[in-house]
Amino acid sequence: MVAIVVMAYVLSVQQGISQGVKKLKIYKDKSKNLTISFFRQGLSLVKAKIWNLKRFIKWVECILKDDLQGKWLYVQ
Repeated sequence: MVAIVVMAYVLSVQQGISQGVKKLKIYKDKSKNLTISFFRQGLSLVKAKIWNLKRFIKWVECILKDDLQGKWLYVQ
């Protein structure tokens, strides 16, 4: 169960980073921070794609299938 939670967290952060920065909060001392974290941005995207555990597992399988297909092409 811990592995599933870790995988969901990593995928959420990855999806958030791929979306990029949406809004920044600028303080008086000119420092900048994200208004919404990469995790929260990614989590909203992941929640839209995944409704249950079965769908989550299929989504992870698709990601791994696409990622591993090119790497094993020239292995003899």
